Amino acid sequence: MFCTQANVIFLKKLAVKILDQQSFFFAKAKRNFVVKNSYNKTRFAVGFLILSQFNFAISQTAPNALPTGGQVVAGSATISQTQTATSATMNINQTSQRAVVNWDSFNVGKNAQVNFNQPNASAATLNRVTGASASMIDGAIRANGQVVLVNPNGVTFDRGAEINAGAVVASTMNIANKDFMDGKSTYKGSGKGTIVNEGKISVNDLNGYIALLAPEIRNEGYLLARKRPNNAVALASGEQITLDFRGDQLISVNADKATYGALIENKRVVEVKGGLIVVAAGSANQLMNSVIKNAGRISASTMVNNGGVTN
Repeated sequence: MFCTQANVIFLKKLAVKILDQQSFFFAKAKRNFVVKNSYNKTRFAVGFLILSQFNFAISQTAPNALPTGGQVVAGSATISQTQTATSATMNINQTSQRAVVNWDSFNVGKNAQVNFNQPNASAATLNRVTGASASMIDGAIRANGQVVLVNPNGVTFDRGAEINAGAVVASTMNIANKDFMDGKSTYKGSGKGTIVNEGKISVNDLNGYIALLAPEIRNEGYLLARKRPNNAVALASGEQITLDFRGDQLISVNADKATYGALIENKRVVEVKGGLIVVAAGSANQLMNSVIKNAGRISASTMVNNGGVTN
């Protein structure tokens, strides 16, 4: 259709008509609809509702969605992908011990899988999202080594997500390329996104660990690190968090700089067979209205609760 003035006028009239029909339907369906609102305000409110629903619909992850715009900025790795009508696979083949990849977006649809093929279980890949959208993981991520995903906008592992790696870190804080390549593990930043797990995150290495680092963390799925007593799970909130290791084993987590109003909540299962669970929201003199809630099951031989008010 050519964008003539007549067509523009027609489209405007059609939009108004649709909004007017939606206004009538909305008013009929909602008995407590505020009648005193003006016609234009009502039209605006319903129009906003329609646009919000539309934006919500288009924001859902496509079944075959894969990460986009990958650029290797440190270390050595190649990225390839294949796709059919009903499936999609991406392979990150890494030849260096550590590598950093910047992504425009990092989403994995329910029919998609991302594989990190790394030199060994101690190898690590930092995946940094530079775009403006949160990461939605509905499908599978597989790795024989460590996978780190940082996105200041947040990360959600949906109910169908299955993550299996030597170690998994998801964070709204960042880490500099040089620090990561040098083996450091201090994450910094004030990203306001949320880390939500509704799926299944598990580790396959004897020293494997899971670390979720953000101002707000909600576990409504499964965090499983049960290969051996060296395994660990860490849920930590703050603006600067350091993971401490003895060799490849995570032994402690320090919330160096707390964040106001931190929330860490477990509603399902955190299981570490004979290992360590750390829940950290700042030191005792940095509580800053932090809250730690547990309505699920936590199973480990050792649990450390640093800061926050536990409910």
